[in-house]
Amino acid sequence: FDPMQRMSVEMQEGDLPASPLFYLKTEDPAIRIGVLRTSNNAIETPCWFLPTSRGIVPHLTIDNMNQIPGATLLHINSPDLVENKGVDLLAHLKQTMHEFYNTRGKILLLSLHNPASYNFEGSATPKYVTVAGNSGRIMVKPEEFVHACHVARPDMATAPCDEPGFYASNKRTIRGVDRSLAYLDAVLQANPPVPCPLFATVEGGSSIPERIRSARLTNERSQVAGFVLGGFGQGETQEERSRMLQAALPLLDSAKPRILHGVGSPDDIIEAVLQGIDLFDSNYPLLQTEAGYALTFPVLGDLPQSTPTPTQTHTHLHTPPPHLTSYSLHRCLHFPIRTTVNTCPPLLEVPI
Repeated sequence: FDPMQRMSVEMQEGDLPASPLFYLKTEDPAIRIGVLRTSNNAIETPCWFLPTSRGIVPHLTIDNMNQIPGATLLHINSPDLVENKGVDLLAHLKQTMHEFYNTRGKILLLSLHNPASYNFEGSATPKYVTVAGNSGRIMVKPEEFVHACHVARPDMATAPCDEPGFYASNKRTIRGVDRSLAYLDAVLQANPPVPCPLFATVEGGSSIPERIRSARLTNERSQVAGFVLGGFGQGETQEERSRMLQAALPLLDSAKPRILHGVGSPDDIIEAVLQGIDLFDSNYPLLQTEAGYALTFPVLGDLPQSTPTPTQTHTHLHTPPPHLTSYSLHRCLHFPIRTTVNTCPPLLEVPI
C-alpha cells in the first residue's frame, strides 16, 4: 500500500480531504482508518511514532529506516532541540530539522513528551513550563516554542502544556488544565503564527469532569489541527484509561487526528484503536529490550490462541476482545518493535 499514491487517486476522483493534514477514510464502530499527510510524505493510520534521541532512532541509521516499510513517523523531543542551544545551531546553519537530521521523506512531530520516560510533571507557572532534559529541567516559554518551530520547521508540533500526574489532586489537575489552555492560546495568537499544524493536549488526570472540560474547551479552538490525549502512562490501569478516553473523545472533532501518549503493550494499543485513537507512542518495546527480551507474535488462524513455551525470547500473546475479529481490524497496525536481534530493531507489521 502506497498512501501517497492512494491519496493521489482519491483526489483525482474529486474526493478531496476535509483537512490538509488528515483524511478520515472510514469511521465505524471497530476502527478509524485515515491518511496522515504532509508535504514530505503520507501514511495510513492507525500507526505508531518511532521514538528518537536527538533526532536519531536508536540503533537505526537513516539508510536502515529507508529500507523499512512504514518507518515514516518520527517523534522528536523538544528538550533535545532546546537544550545545548540546538535552535541557535539550526539557525546558524540555516537548516531545518529535516535537513540537519537527513530525514527528508519522513514526518516529524515536535513534542515535549519523551516516550522513553513518562515522568512529564515538573514545575510550571502561568508563563512557562519545564521539561526534563539531559542537563536537568529546562524552562520553555510559549514564545520560545514558537521560535523553535519557525527555525526547525517540523511537520507537526504539540503545544506546550502543564500536564499533571494521572493521580494528581483535583486542585492540581484544575490548575494544569487552565495553564495548558493559556499556553495554547499564547501559541495560537503568536505573530507570526506557528508554521506547522499544531496539536493541543487534552488532559485532566483521573478526573472525568476535568477531562470533559479540557476536551470541550480545547475543541473550541478551531485553529488546532489535532489532539493529544495526555496524562497517561503513569501507572493507571487499562480500565481507568478507557474511562478517561470515553469521557473525552466524543467531545473532539472526529475529522482531526488523535495522538495517545503513554500506551504500553500491543493489547493497550488495540483497545485504544477501538476507542478511536489514530497515532501512538509507547515505551513498551524499549523496556522489553532493556530487560534483554525480544518480542514475537504467534498468530494461529484468525485469532491468536496459543500457550507460552520456554524460549530465549519474550512471547507477547495478543488475545483480542471477543467482539474483535480479523475482519474488524482489516488493516495492519504499523508496529515498530525494538529487539535485541542482530542489534537492529526491525519494523514489524503485525496483522490482527
